[in-house]
Amino acid sequence: MVDDKRLVKQAQQGDGRAVAALYAEYQARVYRYIVYRIGDSAIAEDLTADVFASMVRSIGSYESRGRPFLAWLYVIAGNACKMHYRRQN
Repeated sequence: MVDDKRLVKQAQQGDGRAVAALYAEYQARVYRYIVYRIGDSAIAEDLTADVFASMVRSIGSYESRGRPFLAWLYVIAGNACKMHYRRQN
């Protein structure tokens, strides 16, 4: 189990190792979340990469608000799935 709060704080301060640790911890779960909703592994890989790119861009504004860090990643992933479907139409 990773110490999310510590890693997030370090990532917010620009620590690349903390960002890498968050990616290593959560990449597989975010991928599974997306592939379940999209049904295509190649697209899910691309969207997972987009989620973590968004995480890096937005981590400075992240606040836990009593919820796990993974919940925030799932919100980003859900939005990525919605955008994928919008682009399809």
